[in-house]
Amino acid sequence: MAFTFNDLPNILLTFGVAVIFGAVIAIVLAAFRDTQTVDTSAYNISVNGLLGVQNISTYFSTSGTLIGVGILITIVIAAFAFGRMRNE
Repeated sequence: MAFTFNDLPNILLTFGVAVIFGAVIAIVLAAFRDTQTVDTSAYNISVNGLLGVQNISTYFSTSGTLIGVGILITIVIAAFAFGRMRNE
């Protein structure tokens, strides 16, 4: 199943929610980690959780770039197709 322009708002909304969700989780984990004693299980778990969120968030820039490129390519193809239809 191919994506269309009708899917674009849902894709952008989902991407935005994922970015906000990741930021909120990072803030909560950082606040939780700061209240823990160093080298305890709770501290180590929160540090590992922060590392996991950091690893996942590195993909947001790549995903955003791919979404942007996909939008631009779709716009260029649609412009050419619309131009050809007007000339015929």
